Amino acid sequence: MAQSVTTDAPTGDASGSGTGEERSHREEIKIPLPDGFDPAKHQGVLLRRLAERRGAGWRLDLIDMNRRVAFASRTLTLTQVQAVTKSMKVVALQTDVKPADGERLAAQFAAQFPGFQMTGFEPHIGRAELTMMSPAEVHARAAVAELMRVKPWQVQVSARIGGGFDMVLPSGYLPSRHDEKLNEVARSVIGEPGWYARFDGRARRGAVIPGRLPSFPPSVPHPLGRVIRPDVRTRWNAEAGDWGRIPIGVLLAGPGEPDGELLRTDFEANPSMQISGVMGSGKGVLINSLITGALAHGLEVGLVDAVKACVDYVDFKPFLKPGFCAENLEQAVCVLQMAYDEGQRRRKLIKKRQVQKFAQLPTSAAVRPLLVVVDEATSLLQAEPVPKGLPKDSPLLAEVGERNMLRATTLNLLSKIPRELRFAGVILVLASQVASSTVGIPTELRANLPAKILLGPKPTENNRRLALANHDLVPTIPGHIADDPGGAARGVGVFEFQGRSTGVFKAFYSPPAELAGWLRSLRMPVCDDPAPTPEQMARHVPTFASADGEPRCPGDDAPRRGGRAPSGRSSAAIRTEMGDNWDIDPGTGGRLTGQARANKARHVSAQVARGSA
Repeated sequence: MAQSVTTDAPTGDASGSGTGEERSHREEIKIPLPDGFDPAKHQGVLLRRLAERRGAGWRLDLIDMNRRVAFASRTLTLTQVQAVTKSMKVVALQTDVKPADGERLAAQFAAQFPGFQMTGFEPHIGRAELTMMSPAEVHARAAVAELMRVKPWQVQVSARIGGGFDMVLPSGYLPSRHDEKLNEVARSVIGEPGWYARFDGRARRGAVIPGRLPSFPPSVPHPLGRVIRPDVRTRWNAEAGDWGRIPIGVLLAGPGEPDGELLRTDFEANPSMQISGVMGSGKGVLINSLITGALAHGLEVGLVDAVKACVDYVDFKPFLKPGFCAENLEQAVCVLQMAYDEGQRRRKLIKKRQVQKFAQLPTSAAVRPLLVVVDEATSLLQAEPVPKGLPKDSPLLAEVGERNMLRATTLNLLSKIPRELRFAGVILVLASQVASSTVGIPTELRANLPAKILLGPKPTENNRRLALANHDLVPTIPGHIADDPGGAARGVGVFEFQGRSTGVFKAFYSPPAELAGWLRSLRMPVCDDPAPTPEQMARHVPTFASADGEPRCPGDDAPRRGGRAPSGRSSAAIRTEMGDNWDIDPGTGGRLTGQARANKARHVSAQVARGSA
């Protein structure tokens, strides 16, 4: 391998007065000779190859055949302006220097002037700049140059006050192509996790800046009146759209951004929502915040939790719309049917007033958004297997058939509300653990829920596909948050709303009693029992089968549960008079089902047996 030695000899003024210093620069090189080298034949070949690799101007000084080495040298004249600044030099290049000589000259100048690096190279005008750079600056420059596939001297780097590096990027910089990679280089090559890059696309100027990894505190209390204006409810203006922007949590700050930016729903642009998450991910906590904010924004709220009988939301039951709290399957059908009927009423009103959506109706119409929250949707909709081997008149077979009919009715209503009533101000929020067609929620229904929230620090890839419309465009929870032992992962999730960028957030948490107390301080109207009345149940819940064996639903011309007799009296009144109401739950007004119905039947049978004895 060739070895070179350089020496400098001043040939002009070295006073540093600013007019420059001319030096005679001699470069020597030792070249190992290959086997078969013949000085008479190969001297010209050796010089040509040396010129190709190291530039022109070389001459052979000595060929030592005993040691099988050759010595060559050349003399260059450089003009160095040392008085530009203490940290900068300008070098006048010889006229035979080519662009391809840049890397060679950069290495040569770095060896000749310790602490300096070539930061400008303009061979067409015979000029190069040398700047004093620290090892950290050299490292940062090399990392960015490699990323952008340019020469190091094409990236200008200097230490930044406060840490990091100011930079000027070459003309090939494109924010869309390079910003993400620059951030990756900032945190993984130049600095550490939390560092980030910020650049101006036009000026190509910016910086790599030290920072900390954004995270969340263990909990974020609901800010209540600090972010919810009371006049949104009292001075109702549907067309302004404020009613639909309900705060539900805080966003994960981006690099260099302040913490605590609110995440708000946008029910005007996204009139239905799907909330997904495994058990313990915080769905109930999020729904508490959503209900609180919706009530404070002037919305009417209904709640369906037929699996856990609304035990997680007992503090909010007094504030629900009367008749719109469902604690069992039959009540769920009733509440959803009434919500759908209300939407149909609004459709007619919108058509009559010749407007496009409910928000354009006059205040005198007294139409406010109706938010219907359905929790544990998968368990609610999952059909029960039909027992085999039972006779057709088996009570158990009829019982399972009735429950499955009610589930099918529920699914039908859940599908129609977001599909048909998005402009009527009837908003559906569907919460479930796993949302897929195999557990009762078809693809069409999920497609009609434009706002998506997936809770939990480490959802599976399959859950992301099912819960999000474009899962590959939605970020994941950062590892330092997902694995944080201090509580940063509690209540976190990702969101995907139409009309805004996706992101990571943490849901508010405040005790339900505290949220309910705040609602009472707003003098929110309350009711003693928000469950559907027996009359509403009789009117809206379908019977399993009519006399011809066909299911009957609300709106059918055929008789149904709660249909009127020719006398005009309700069937509920007639059943009471005839003693045929043994299977009615006095607490809810709905029919008993399952084990409760079987126990009541045994009790009634025992009473009858004792009476006939």
